[in-house]
Formats: sequence, structure tokens, C-alpha cells
Amino acid sequence: MTIPHLSKTNNILFVSWEKIFLGIIFAFPICDIITGFLIFRVGLPESFIGSPSQLIRIIFILFGLSIIPYRKQRICVAVLLWILAIESLSLFYTPSFVPFISGLNYGIKLLYIVLFYFGAEQYCAISHRALFKFQSTIFNVALVYALGVIIPTILGFGEGSYGEGTFGQKGLLSSGNAIGIFLGIMNCLIILKKKSKTEYLKQLIISISLIFLATKTALLLFLLGLILILIKLKPAFRYLILIFILAIIVIYMDIIYDVVRTVADVILFRFDNRESLFSFLMSSRDAYVSDAITEFMKSPIWILKFFIGGGAFMSFRSQYTNGMVFDTLENEFFDIFFMYGIIGLVFYLGAIVYFFVKIEKKSSSLGFIFLLFCLHSILAGHILFDGIPIMSAVLIIQIAKYFTIECKEFNI
Repeated sequence: MTIPHLSKTNNILFVSWEKIFLGIIFAFPICDIITGFLIFRVGLPESFIGSPSQLIRIIFILFGLSIIPYRKQRICVAVLLWILAIESLSLFYTPSFVPFISGLNYGIKLLYIVLFYFGAEQYCAISHRALFKFQSTIFNVALVYALGVIIPTILGFGEGSYGEGTFGQKGLLSSGNAIGIFLGIMNCLIILKKKSKTEYLKQLIISISLIFLATKTALLLFLLGLILILIKLKPAFRYLILIFILAIIVIYMDIIYDVVRTVADVILFRFDNRESLFSFLMSSRDAYVSDAITEFMKSPIWILKFFIGGGAFMSFRSQYTNGMVFDTLENEFFDIFFMYGIIGLVFYLGAIVYFFVKIEKKSSSLGFIFLLFCLHSILAGHILFDGIPIMSAVLIIQIAKYFTIECKEFNI
């Protein structure tokens, strides 16, 4: 079934499809919070195939395939067949289907990204009303995620972003890094939006959740949000605010210093004990990558894997051992290379360059925010295989695509 443009003859069909499409998207944060509860309180394994988070995204994939045009369906089928072929390499290492199923589970997340983009594109093309409803839904999804961080933290049953005894809290969400980049990008977009009173409240709640998360990404994007707010102010008012902030800092320097040390305690501890600035910025992922390259070269088929990769489960590993669990390097440049080889890396970087150029032509502000998103993916991961952050990137793409309409809604 392909959904055509809205008309009088298909108005009922449009309303039905609209509710299903937006309803599934709005169910994402609810299912992710339930999954987090099951992981932290019931002992559900992380990345379990039957988790609510996985199931709702499989439902979205099946639904998305039914609504996009036939040409795009063929692209999705080609992606799926490619993933199946690469993941089948795990059978070279062991006759067990466990690595194959586990790898396929992660590979399907790439198909979800393609389907989310195609589905959003199909939906937003229907009418201006649909475009604004999609935008509003993603903002509301961000609000639910933010409340999923704040409420458990206030009530005392949230999980730490880093561990026991530190300030950062991710509530009932399993990945503080993924939610940090998503909420940080959404905070920037809401700041750029011409807001109503309710949207000012959303901005406040999302900003508070970023402070509660207290990851490097969350705090950096929180600061970027403050800078964007100052940039939007009229010059005279901006200078008055800056003078006021400087005065507060000078008067209450000791208190502010203690607050900053408390909120960013883990980050500052790691900075004080860093081996190098690069290692600090990479959160020691450079060491993981170096070890992974050494392990990769031990594989008897490393030349083949260099071009097409070894699949999500085997990735950089040179052999399979019983009980081995899936893991990423949290650096998606190398994760994509080890999983899908040079071919996968070309598609990955090609997509980034393609969308960045298109967005930058329409808006330097959106281009800068999208670039930050992509750099986080390349250097810190938690984008392609977490499912949550990709919604913010797709929203940026759609805002840029309909720039002449959206510039009335955003200061871009």
C-alpha cells in the first residue's frame, strides 16, 4: 500500500495512516522506558531481541515497508539482503546460529534507519499539516524521554549515567549517551523554533534532563543551547544578560565552582587523569580501536573482511568462543568498517556528506547542528545502533527540505 497525497477521496485513509504512523513513533519512548525498567529491575539482557524497544521498531519496519513506494521498497529489500549476506559470514567461524541471529538483530537496526527516513519523507510530503504534525510529534517524543530521565531521578529509582555515587542520571533509559545526543539536538531545535508558552516549558524540561544526564555530550549541547539563546536575543539585551551572568559568576564563584564540580564530577575526574587530550575526547576509544585492529588482522579472512566486513556480531573479532557477547567500539567510523567493510564505510560517509551539503545550502545553523550529530556518530557512536537519536537527524533533514515553509516556524 502506498499512501498518495491527501485528497478528498482518500481523506479517511490518510487519517487512519496518520494515526498509525505517529502513534508508533510516540510509542518509542514508552517502550524504551519499559525496556529500561525490565533491564534494571527484572534482569532482562541488554539488546534482547524480544524487548519492547526491539518489538516496536520491528513493527515500524513492517508498517513502513507497507506505506513507502515500490522503488523505495526495493532499496530496503536490497539493504536487508546485503545485511543477511554479510551476517552469514559468522557461519564461517561456527555452525551455531547464535552469532548470526545476534548480528542480524543489530543489522536490522540499519534497515530501521532507512525505513524511518523513507517513512518520514513519505508522510511529510502529504501536506503542510502533516509536516508540522511530524515535527510536533518528535518534539513530544523528546519531552517523554526527558521526563523518563527526570521523574525516576527525582523519585530516587533512576540509574546512573556512569555508576554509583556520581551525579549523572539516565532515569530508566538504557543508554545515557544515546539519549544525551538526541535530547541535546532536540533542545537546540526547540531553541531555534518560534515558540509558544508550552514550547518554552518543553525547552526547560529538556534542558533540565540534559543537566541530570551529565554526560559530556549532554552538557556540551546544553551549553550550546545557552549560546543559541544569547545569539537570538537583541544585541542590547544580550549584553545586559552577559554582564548579569558575569556578575553572578564573580559574586558566587565558590558556589558555582562547587556546583560545576558536582555536576561534571566524572568528566572532570577523567580530564584530570587523562593520558592525552585526544584520549579524553575519545573517552579512551582510541585504545579500543587500536586493540580491535590488532585482533582484526588475526582473522584468516581479514582481506575479505576489509572489503565487505565481518558482520555486526563478529566485527573485528578473529574467532568465535562460547559465551561471547556482542559489543561495539562506540566509534561508528570503525564499527561500520569492521562490520561492513570499505563498502559499508563508503555508503555511511557518503550519506553524511550528501545530507550535510543539502542541509548547509538551506541553513548554516541546521548544517552546524547536523554536523555535530554526525561527528558524534563518527567519534562516539550511540547513533546507528541505538534507534533513538536518528529521529532528530531525520527531523533536521525534513526541516531543511521544506525550508521555505519551516523558516516561518524556525529562526534558521
